[in-house]
Amino acid sequence: MLKNHFKIAFRNLLRYKLHSTINVMGLAIGISACLVIFLLVHHQRSFDTFHPDKERIYRVYSVYSGLFDATNSGIAFPVPNAIRKECTGVDAVGHFMTLSNLKISLGAQKEQGKIFEEQNRVIAAEPDYFRVFDSYHWLAGTPQTALSEPFKVVLTESRARFYFGNIEPRAALGQEISYNDSLLVTVSGIVSDLPKQTDLNFTDFISFSTIPQSWLKNDVGGLEGMKEWGSTTSSSQVFIKLSKDAEAERLSKQLAQLVKKYQVDKDPKLKLVYPLQALADLRYSTIGIFNDSAAPANRKTLNALALVAGLLLLIACINFINLATAQSIQRSKEVGVRKVLGGTRGVLIGQFLGETLLITLVAMLFSIALAKGALLFFTEFLPEGLTFNLFSPTVLAFMGAVLLLVSVLAGLYPAFVLSGFRPAVALKAKLSSKGTGSGVEWLRKGLIVFQFTFSLALIAGTLIIGRQIKFMQNAEMGFNADAVVHFRPPFQYEPEKRTLLGDQVRQLIGVKGVSIHADAPASQGINTRIFNFKGKKETEDHEFLVKGADTAYLRMYDITLLAGRNLLPTDSTREYLINETALKQLGFKHPQEALGKSLIEDKTAYPIVGVVKDFHSRSLHEPIRPLVLAMSPLGQRRELSLKLATQGKGTDSFKETMERVEQSWESVYPGEKFEYTFVDEDIAKFYENEQRTSKIMGAATGIAIFISCIGLFGLVSFMIGRRTKEIGVRKILGASISNIVALLSKDLLVLVGISILLGSPIAWYFAQQWLKDFAFHIAIEWWMFALAGGMAIAFALLTLSYQAIRAAVVNPVDSLRSE
Repeated sequence: MLKNHFKIAFRNLLRYKLHSTINVMGLAIGISACLVIFLLVHHQRSFDTFHPDKERIYRVYSVYSGLFDATNSGIAFPVPNAIRKECTGVDAVGHFMTLSNLKISLGAQKEQGKIFEEQNRVIAAEPDYFRVFDSYHWLAGTPQTALSEPFKVVLTESRARFYFGNIEPRAALGQEISYNDSLLVTVSGIVSDLPKQTDLNFTDFISFSTIPQSWLKNDVGGLEGMKEWGSTTSSSQVFIKLSKDAEAERLSKQLAQLVKKYQVDKDPKLKLVYPLQALADLRYSTIGIFNDSAAPANRKTLNALALVAGLLLLIACINFINLATAQSIQRSKEVGVRKVLGGTRGVLIGQFLGETLLITLVAMLFSIALAKGALLFFTEFLPEGLTFNLFSPTVLAFMGAVLLLVSVLAGLYPAFVLSGFRPAVALKAKLSSKGTGSGVEWLRKGLIVFQFTFSLALIAGTLIIGRQIKFMQNAEMGFNADAVVHFRPPFQYEPEKRTLLGDQVRQLIGVKGVSIHADAPASQGINTRIFNFKGKKETEDHEFLVKGADTAYLRMYDITLLAGRNLLPTDSTREYLINETALKQLGFKHPQEALGKSLIEDKTAYPIVGVVKDFHSRSLHEPIRPLVLAMSPLGQRRELSLKLATQGKGTDSFKETMERVEQSWESVYPGEKFEYTFVDEDIAKFYENEQRTSKIMGAATGIAIFISCIGLFGLVSFMIGRRTKEIGVRKILGASISNIVALLSKDLLVLVGISILLGSPIAWYFAQQWLKDFAFHIAIEWWMFALAGGMAIAFALLTLSYQAIRAAVVNPVDSLRSE
C-alpha cells in the first residue's frame, strides 16, 4: 500500500509540473532558511551549557544608582574574599583578573624561544576558579596545588602544544614562560580545552598570588588598590557556585549586607548593589564579556529570528495549501473514480499525505544544498565557530521534525478537502470554479493575506534596521576620528620610549599630530572612579568614567573646549577636564561655574580646569556618561594616536606615511611587531551585531517575498486557467488588455492592501521593541511603512501582471475553444 501511494505520488509530481516545481521551490527555500536560522540560534544558545553545575554558577557585578547610574561587569578586589568568609550557601568563589595585549616568550630572554604577540586569553586566577568551573579535565598537575604558589601558570592542552609543540602534557610541566619580558612563570598544570561554545575561552591561568608580587598589581592601582572597596575595575571578575540547597535570592541579601558593612562612601544618595548574573545569561550580557571572546548575542534578536524561521516555513506551507486546494477541481474526477472503485476516505488521505511527504523530501534534499551555500555566502556575518554537520544528532532531529511538521501542516487540510468530494458530483465536474466552496475560498484569501502581512512586516523591519545602522554610522560622536590611527607600544619597555617614538613620528611628513593617551575617546574598555565633591550642603559621591589624556588629545580628536583651558603638559600636576554630563551631575548650569572647583580623589582635592563638550565614549546603545579627562602618568598612557594628513586610506601617500612610521617604530622597538588600526573602524565594530541582524533580516525578507510571489504566480495561473472562456467572451465584447489585467488583479490587490493595514502596526511594535536597546535612535515615521507597502504592491503587481497580460493577449477564439 505504501509503495503504491509513493508510486502514484511520483506520477502526480510529474503530471502537474508547474505546481510541483513551485511547491518544491517554495518548501526548499523555506526549509533552508529555517535550517540556517536554527543553526545560528542553536549555536548561540549552546554557549556554556556543558558545565555540570551550570544552574548554580553566577557572576557578581556592580551597579551604582542614585547620584549617578553606572554598571560595571567587575567587582572591587576585596569583595570575593569577603563573600568567601562571610556569606553562607556558597560552594566556591573564583576570583580572577583579565589581562590583554600580552607579549609572550618562552624563557626569560627573547632569544631562547618563540615570541607570541597580542595575546588576550590570559587571566590571573585563584585556585577555586577550577572548583567553580569543574568541566576541565586535568592532564598534568592537580587543581589543589597547581595555582597555590606565586609565579605558576596552568595551560590548556591546545595552548601547551601551541607553545611547546606536540609534546605530552606531563613534559610541559616545569617549562618557563615570560609575559611582557618581565613576568617569568613556571608551568604547573595542563587542562583539557573546553568546547568551542564558551565565553570562558581562556588559555593561560597565572596564579592569583602572583599579582601583588609583580607588575600585574599596577593594573588595579597597586597594593593599595587591591585593598580598596571603593575602586571597581572590569578586569576584576568573580564567579561563584552556590551550594546545592542554596538560593540566589538569599545570597543577594547577604551581598547587600556586605555593601552596608564595607562601603567606604556612606552617602545615602549613592546606592551600590552586587547583582547576580546567571551563567546562562552570560552569552547575552550587555555589561561586557571578556577579551577575545565572541561578540555577545542579543536575546531579543535570537527570539525574533526563531519566529522569522517559523513564519518562513509557514508561508512555504501556505503556498502548498493554496495550490493544492486550487488544484482540487482538476483532480476531482480522479477522486470520484477512486471512490467508485472502493477507495475509502482514509486511503485517499494517506495517498495525498504521501504526495506531500514525497514533495517535502525532494524539497529537503534541495534545502540542504541551499543551506550550505547560504552559510558560505554569509560567512563574514555569522558567528565564528558556526558549522553545519548534517549527521549531528541535533541537526538530524531538527530535519526529522521539520519533515513531519511540514508534511502534516501542508498536506493534512488539502488531503481532507480532496478526499471529501462526493463521487457523483466529482464525476460530473460540478464543483465551484472558485474551488470547493466558499469556506475554502475564504481560507485561501486569508492565507494570502497572512503571507503578505508577514512579508510587509519584514520589509518595514529591514528598512528600519537599515536606517538605524546608517544613523549610528553617521552619528555625530562629538569628536573627529577621520584619518586617525592608533596602536599600542610594547608594555615591557620604559615609558619614556613612547615619548621618543611620539617625537620622532611627529616630525614625519604626512603626520599632522600625535597624542599619547590611555585609550581613544570611544572604546570598549571602562575605567571608572569614585570622586567626592563638596556640594552646596554636603559632600557628594560621583562615579565618573576616567580617560588618561595629554595636551594633544583635544586637538587630535577635535574635542570642543567650552570653558577653561587644556591640561598642562606635565603629569606631576593633577587636574581635570570634565564633560557637560558631569557638569550637570555636579549641579552646575554653566561651564564657567565649575572652573576652580575641585574633585576629591583618595582624600586629595584636584582642580577642574576646563569643561569639554559631550562626546560618545561608548556605542549609541548607551547614554553619554559623566567623564573626566586627566593627564595620567606616562606609564599608564600606553596608546599612541596619529592624525594623518592624507584623507584616503588606500592612497600611495598614506602608505608611504605609514611605512615611515613603521621605520620609526623599528628604531625605537627593534624586532617588535608593528600593528595599527583606524579609530573609525574600531567604532564600527560596536555595531557588528546590528550589521549581522540587518543582513539576515534582508535575506529573510527576500526569501519571504520570493516564496509569497511564486505562490501567487501559481495561484494566478490556476485562476486564469479556470477563467479562460470568460476572458475570451469579455474580449469579444470589447474589453481591452488593461480591462482584463484589472479584472484579474483587482481581488488580489485588495488582499495585499489588507496585508499592508495589518502588517504595518505589527512591524511598528517590533521595531519599537528593538529600538529600545539604543539610547540614541531614529524616530519611526509613516513613510517607512508607505515605502514598505509600495514595495509589497510592486512585487505583487509584477507577479500578477505577467500572467494577466499573457492571458489578455491570447486570441479569444483560442480561449473559447479551450473549454
